[in-house]
Amino acid sequence: ISFNITYVEGDSDLFAVQPLISPTNVSGTISQDGTLSLELAANRYGSANFTVVAQDSLGTDNGGVDASDPANITITVLFVNQPPVFDLANTSLFEHEGVAGGVSGFASNISMGPVGSNEVGQNVSFEVESGMFASWFVSGPSVDGVTGDLSYELAPFVNGVAELRVRAVDDGGGANKSEWNNFSLTVLPVNDAPSFVLSGNVTVFENEGLDSGDGALFVEGFALSVGAGAASDALGTESDQRTTFDVSFVSGDSFIVSEAPSVNVSDGTLILKLARNRFGVATFGVRLLDDGGVERGGVNVSDARLFVLNVTYVNQPPVFSIADNVSVIQDSGYYSQPFVNLTDSGSPDEDQVVSLSVVVLDSYIGGINNTNYTHMFEAGQAPDIDDASGNLTFTLLEGWYGDLLVRVDAADNGGTDNGGKNVSSSAPFWIRVTLINRPPTFHINSSTLTFDENSGVNVLPGIFVVDSSGSPFEPEQSISFNITY
Repeated sequence: ISFNITYVEGDSDLFAVQPLISPTNVSGTISQDGTLSLELAANRYGSANFTVVAQDSLGTDNGGVDASDPANITITVLFVNQPPVFDLANTSLFEHEGVAGGVSGFASNISMGPVGSNEVGQNVSFEVESGMFASWFVSGPSVDGVTGDLSYELAPFVNGVAELRVRAVDDGGGANKSEWNNFSLTVLPVNDAPSFVLSGNVTVFENEGLDSGDGALFVEGFALSVGAGAASDALGTESDQRTTFDVSFVSGDSFIVSEAPSVNVSDGTLILKLARNRFGVATFGVRLLDDGGVERGGVNVSDARLFVLNVTYVNQPPVFSIADNVSVIQDSGYYSQPFVNLTDSGSPDEDQVVSLSVVVLDSYIGGINNTNYTHMFEAGQAPDIDDASGNLTFTLLEGWYGDLLVRVDAADNGGTDNGGKNVSSSAPFWIRVTLINRPPTFHINSSTLTFDENSGVNVLPGIFVVDSSGSPFEPEQSISFNITY
């Protein structure tokens, strides 16, 4: 006896191989012990109706009947949910990309189940595990179950390769989760503009620092919080970059400095070289540059920060030159000659009144050191300098001679505020009044002398009386008389 199974109606695709009758117990046959063997098609469910007829081996000769009446059977394959499937690719992101920059179609070929399954109507969602990289994200990452789009918001300043995993979940119950799929999220670094703050505007005094060894003025603590990356980058992700400052003139008086200011990047010190004798106000812009490049939209230079340099006026002493030592002769009387050349009243921007004066440092009157020099000059007046012409003027009294060690002082009316100087002095010089020897004078008490003949040697004291050796100011001299026949 064998059995014949015949498909009648229903889902004929439920089976990988349609049921067959065979003497052996193979797929799709019923053995003589009543066992039905089936090979179902993958991922199919539903029902199909069959008829089963038993047939013996004696045939139908002589009107015999070898087949039974058909019996109806229904084979039902119950639905068992299959996990959803999908494909995805690794992707690269730029540092600082936010949610709006997500990855379209990150997950593709999304299906509620394997190919050939009949799970229409299910909804698919995704689960993403960030593991040790969770801190890289402010939100997400997440994958849309319909579009497969990846959405995320990266935490600031992270970059590198994050190893994540994702799986799909449907709402069919049972085995509704796919296997975990690992993927790499590469966050490419994007250079952030370097950052710093300025302590404020700078006020210095005219000529400050010019007399130091290098002629520079150093303002410490000028640039603060100097960093190669953003100020909010607590991770210091760009700390290995090299930075430099650039300072440029913006407005005002560019001539108050002799060269462009600079900033030492290691300690934020502002280095100034002021122009001599200049004061005024100028605005400068300071930018910080790094060597991180501009790839992928990076920024390697900060916005300019402005500061005002105020060089405060400080009075500068007048500048002048003098002629050489002065030599005149005794009894030469009035003297007035050009002596002082006033080069400058101070700074180029100063317009001041300058007064000139002579200061006596020492005197040698009549060859004797004597500070009481005034009796050499008419009305006791010391030598003077005319403010307008610069002439040295004096009038000698008759007979006096000697040497005066003097200097010229020039004083302006600019005051001494802020350490200013309003007086300058020349080097010492000499006014020399040279002695001219005067003839001695004498008188004869008797112009007629009478002697007795043969009186021999006669000595007549007091006949010739010396009145003066010359000028009363001349030093002591030896006087002799010459009598000529």
